[in-house]
Amino acid sequence: MMISATSTFSRFFCASLLLLLLIASAAAEILDLSWEVTDYSPRTLNVGDIVNFRYTIAHNVYIHPTNDCTEQGSILVGDNDDSPAQYQITADDAGKLITFACDTARHCENGQIINITVVDPSAPPPTNETDTETSGADPIASPFWGFTVFATATTTTMMMTMLV
Repeated sequence: MMISATSTFSRFFCASLLLLLLIASAAAEILDLSWEVTDYSPRTLNVGDIVNFRYTIAHNVYIHPTNDCTEQGSILVGDNDDSPAQYQITADDAGKLITFACDTARHCENGQIINITVVDPSAPPPTNETDTETSGADPIASPFWGFTVFATATTTTMMMTMLV
């Protein structure tokens, strides 16, 4: 029985795609926060990551589109009795700053607010050498045919290239 190059490539392509999906799913991070009145440092998360807010009945979680303690236009993530409340970062959040805050009393003004910058690790790498140098992403040689890995301090992106 003769196996064609197209069939071999199809099998390799499917196996490679499965590998990419496994890597992507394994890379998801869960940011587990004890949600209370305190100061939170800004964070950077990837699309697919989850923010988990654990709190007592005296708190809640809202997204503040104003990126400060202004409650106008806020979006409920978890009410007083919803702990733990979770928010999963979506592709629509990529490239945005998401601000989570507690709207109980003056909790936000007293520090119960966190800013999260969202990046998309599946976004294509810079297209020219100058952009690559300024972004800090350096290609790394890979033993797998057709793969180039770009690594930065916050993300690792794997792109499959088809060699024709």
